[in-house]
Amino acid sequence: WSAKARAERPVVDAAGRRVAIRGATAADLPKVEALLREGNLPSDGIAAHVPDFFVAEAGGETIGVAGMERYGHEALFRSLAVTSAHRKFGIAKALMGALVRHAKASGVERAYALTLTIPDLLQRWGFAAVARNAAPAAIQGTAEFTGCCSGAPLFLLDLTAASRAARHGRSSRRRS
Repeated sequence: WSAKARAERPVVDAAGRRVAIRGATAADLPKVEALLREGNLPSDGIAAHVPDFFVAEAGGETIGVAGMERYGHEALFRSLAVTSAHRKFGIAKALMGALVRHAKASGVERAYALTLTIPDLLQRWGFAAVARNAAPAAIQGTAEFTGCCSGAPLFLLDLTAASRAARHGRSSRRRS
């Protein structure tokens, strides 16, 4: 997630256009919901959390989304989606980077994610698989946890450990 790495390699889409990551607004909701439908992801509750969502755009087209639901010092990272034509270009990683920076700046200390489709990506980005019952009550009470993702594994990213490791110039991931 280093600023230097971002500056050296701008993210571009399938057509070679520069990708911009920005905070979502209420005007983005129809496009965000369409992206989530394309990815078979739920859109319930998005409107209530728009200030904590980001969109990726290239050439005036919305091509990606990621967001979180904040609950005090915990958050549920959700709704990471990139259009099928724009996958494998680093757009999801750029969205996740923006989301992590925003979460840290908002005082989030632990980020949780539920997924059946991208567990390897989450682990590459520093998330660790944890038991579902390890999630705090607020996360366990979300629509994703109890509904559409009730059978999905739970992952945790400790943002306090990531911050400490970054300040000391080392990765927050454990070596095996």
